[in-house]
Amino acid sequence: MFKINFKNRNKNVFLKQKVFLFLFVSIFYSDKGYKYLVKADLSNNLQIVNKPYNTTLSLGDELDLDGLEIKLENNENLLSLDGLTFSSFDNNVLGKQDIHINYNNYVTSFNVEITNKFVKNYIPSIKELFISEIAIINGFFLIEIYNGTLNNVNLNEYKITLDGPEETNISFINNIESKGTFILTNNSNFSPPADYIEDKEINLKTYTNLILKKNDAIIDTFNMSLFTESNPAKEGVFRRNKHISGPSFINEAEEWIYVRQDISNFGTHTYKGAFISIEEQAKAFAHYVMFGAGMFASERVHEAFLSLRSEFELMSIDAKIYFSENKSVKITGINERGVLETVTFLNAHNRISLLASKSNYENFILLSPKDNLREINFSVIILSILSIGAYLVLYLSLHYKASKNNLEL
Repeated sequence: MFKINFKNRNKNVFLKQKVFLFLFVSIFYSDKGYKYLVKADLSNNLQIVNKPYNTTLSLGDELDLDGLEIKLENNENLLSLDGLTFSSFDNNVLGKQDIHINYNNYVTSFNVEITNKFVKNYIPSIKELFISEIAIINGFFLIEIYNGTLNNVNLNEYKITLDGPEETNISFINNIESKGTFILTNNSNFSPPADYIEDKEINLKTYTNLILKKNDAIIDTFNMSLFTESNPAKEGVFRRNKHISGPSFINEAEEWIYVRQDISNFGTHTYKGAFISIEEQAKAFAHYVMFGAGMFASERVHEAFLSLRSEFELMSIDAKIYFSENKSVKITGINERGVLETVTFLNAHNRISLLASKSNYENFILLSPKDNLREINFSVIILSILSIGAYLVLYLSLHYKASKNNLEL
C-alpha cells in the first residue's frame, strides 16, 4: 500500500515541503516470496536563496541569472546553475513572465518583468566618462569609472567630490583606455590593481552625494541614500545598468542594480545596449495590448490602461509613429479563450482607445505622434507670431510716445 499527501502550490503541481512517499511493493510466487521496500524521500524541495540581481529586463534582453542562488531545502550547499533546467523565456514579450526551474524533478520559480525601459532603436555614441559601480564593504570603498568613448582619456581634468557635512575632493593623475575602467579605493589589498588612497579615514557613509566633475562642472552623480534604502548598515554594492550609455545629472534609482556584496564585476564593466528595431518595438507593444496587460481587462480597466500607457510612453517616438500609422500590421498570440489568434494594430488601437475612454483618458493616442508634433509646431508658430506682434505694438507705442514728447519740447 502507499500513502501520498500532496498539496497544490501556486495552482501548479508542485511538491509541498516535507512530503514523504513510502512505496511498498510485495511480490509473491507460488514457492518463493520476495518483498521489496522502496523509500523515496522527496522532502528536499528547491529553495531560492537569492533571486537574480536584476529581474527587470529591457525588451530584447537575455535572461540574466547573475546573483541567482538555489539549494535543496535540507541541504546548505548551493546548487550549480549548470545542473538546473530553466523554462523557455521570450525576450520579445512585454510584461511579467514566470521562470520555472527544475532540478531532478524538484521545481520552483521566480518571475521577471520585460519593459521598454532603456530600449533604443539605434546604437548611441558614448561621449563622456561616468560612474559605473560603487561598493562600501567593512568600512572600505570602491569606486569604478567607465570610459565608453572611442578615445583614451587623461583624468587630470577630472575629480570626485564627496558632498556632505564637509566637502572632500579626490583628484587623479591616471589615464583610462577606451572601453576601460578606473578604480579608486582605500583598500590597499584590493585586486585587480586600483588607484589607492592613503587616507583610510574617508567614510562614504557620512556623505550624501558622490559627484564626478570635469573642470569643476558636474558630469555624473550618485545619491548615497540608495545604500540606506537597500541595507540598514549602509553597505553593499551598486552596479550601473549595462544599458546606460552616459552620465546623469539626476541620479535615477532605476539606473542602478543592488548586487548585495558581489565585487566580482569591478574592473570589467562593459556597455551593452538594448537594441530593438522600430517595427519590433511597435509589434511588442501591440502584442502587450492584445495578449498581455490589455487582456482580461474588464475587471481592472484603469490598472490595465495605466500599464499600457506606461509602456507606450517608454517607446521611442519612431516606434510610436509606426504603431499609430500602420494599422494593418499583423501580430499573433494566445487570446482570452486560449486560442492562437491573429489580429492587427487596428485591433490594438481600438482596445486601448476603449480602455482609455473608460478610464477618462479619451484623447490618448487619438492622434499619431507626427500629428501631435505638427500641432505643437503650429502652436509654436502662432505663439511666435503673437509674440512678434506684441513686441511691434510695444515698440511702436514707445516710439510714438518718444516722438510726441519731442514734439512737445
